[in-house]
Amino acid sequence: MGLANANARDAVDALVNAMRTDESPNVRETCAWALGELNARRAVDALSDVLAKDNDGDVRGTAAWAIGNLHPGKAPASLVKAIKDANPDVRVKAAWALSEIADPEAANAIVEALKTERRRTRTRGDSRAGQGGRRVRGDLPPTP
Repeated sequence: MGLANANARDAVDALVNAMRTDESPNVRETCAWALGELNARRAVDALSDVLAKDNDGDVRGTAAWAIGNLHPGKAPASLVKAIKDANPDVRVKAAWALSEIADPEAANAIVEALKTERRRTRTRGDSRAGQGGRRVRGDLPPTP
């Protein structure tokens, strides 16, 4: 059993290293996914760092998902910030991850993000109105 634990530790270390340093976004994303699947709770800080700093949205989104899958108990600051990421996929995964973490600060971040997302949807809808754009809830006329 000790050898299996040592091998698992080595695997987590290798995944963390590759997630932080590999040139390929596909490799970094796969490493983040694997850490979440392996239940590598000790990788939360590394995942949080990648979520805050990686320039690829798919990598950031998967890092957010992995953090939520690991249920760290306290939401890392980068996860709370990711709910305002420019990439909508990152925002969705960050919101899901925050919903998985029993942290009151996480709940407040989700509420604020929902308010922001609603304003975003209305703004997009207003800019499409009258231009042949797809109607969204914010475009609907008032009910008589």
